[in-house]
Amino acid sequence: LHRAGTTMVMISHDMDELAKICDRIYVLADGRTVLEGTPGTIFAQDDYLRSLGLGIPVATQIMRTLAAQGIDVTPAPEDAAAIYTTQQAIAALTQWLAREQSQRNEVRNGRI
Repeated sequence: LHRAGTTMVMISHDMDELAKICDRIYVLADGRTVLEGTPGTIFAQDDYLRSLGLGIPVATQIMRTLAAQGIDVTPAPEDAAAIYTTQQAIAALTQWLAREQSQRNEVRNGRI
C-alpha cells in the first residue's frame, strides 16, 4: 500500500503494532489530536503517552532500560528513543555484541 501511495487510517492502542506498520502516527485524546509525527517522535514522549494511558513499544522500553543501566547498546544514547521495532532492536543488539566481542578480542590479544 505504501508504495502505491495509499493512505490507511488505523485505530489501535497496540504500540508495537503501530510501530511496525505506520510511518506517521496521530494520538487523539478527548477527540482532539494531541501528538502527531513519526513513530520515533511519538515514542520519544513516553511520559506524555503514559499520562494518556498509552505506552511505548516493548523494544523501545528494553533499549531505554539498557541505556539507563549504562549498557551502551546504541551508537549514541539518544538513539535508544529511535528504536521502536523488534527488528531495529535486534540489529542494534547484534551490532553491540559484535563491538563488544571485538573489544574483548583486542584485550585478549594485548592490543589494548
